[in-house]
Amino acid sequence: MTQTSTQASDAINLVYEGLSVLTVQDDEYDLPGVAIQLLRTMGSLTDEYPIESFTDDELELITETTVACLNQLMDTAEQGEI
Repeated sequence: MTQTSTQASDAINLVYEGLSVLTVQDDEYDLPGVAIQLLRTMGSLTDEYPIESFTDDELELITETTVACLNQLMDTAEQGEI
């Protein structure tokens, strides 16, 4: 495994873990901060690697996580916390 593929794999694992935090709404975390960091991580990941290098499952994870992040940020904004 190359260093690059290791970094991509690590980033995908972080995205998965971040989605778990957003899904269970764990109040121990700064949920808007988690959402913003996930969006940045996924942005960097998709800038660095062409879409063809991701599996269908990874693309589904990125899509699902993007939706969860946007929902979290919209909910936070509606509550007047942003």
